[in-house]
Amino acid sequence: IDRSLMGHGLSLRVRAKYDAGGNPGSTELTESSPMKIINFVRRIPRYEYDIAGLPTGIPPNLMYVYPEVVISDTNGIMDNATDELLPLWYIATNSTGSLSYTLVATGKSPEVSTGPLDDVLGAVLAVDVIDRGPLLPMEDSDGKILADSNGKILLIK
Repeated sequence: IDRSLMGHGLSLRVRAKYDAGGNPGSTELTESSPMKIINFVRRIPRYEYDIAGLPTGIPPNLMYVYPEVVISDTNGIMDNATDELLPLWYIATNSTGSLSYTLVATGKSPEVSTGPLDDVLGAVLAVDVIDRGPLLPMEDSDGKILADSNGKILLIK
């Protein structure tokens, strides 16, 4: 089973031909044939993430920073985590009131503009990591599944 193509989950029903005399070829598959159902569920294990690669003192002429998100699980750093997870980068200009975050980039190591930094108070950069979701058939606005010119179903995350 290719788990990358199973969507949110997959239920597989397996039936067997059984003959007490040892000749299963002589029996037909029917509703009373021995059967088992196996369920596969898409599950992302627990993970943690942190920001790396940010300079501590940003000079006034620096136009962009290139932070990196480091995603890890109980086995250590996950090198291919962004295959399944999407980092969302937000920035909020520091002020005396409450912070208002704006989405500014996506990806593991994006280019983030330093434009929102206040000259005195700076800014707050934050990252959130979400599940990209499974590959699913692409649908039009009427719910019709789209296919290419060869009739193969188009898949998207």
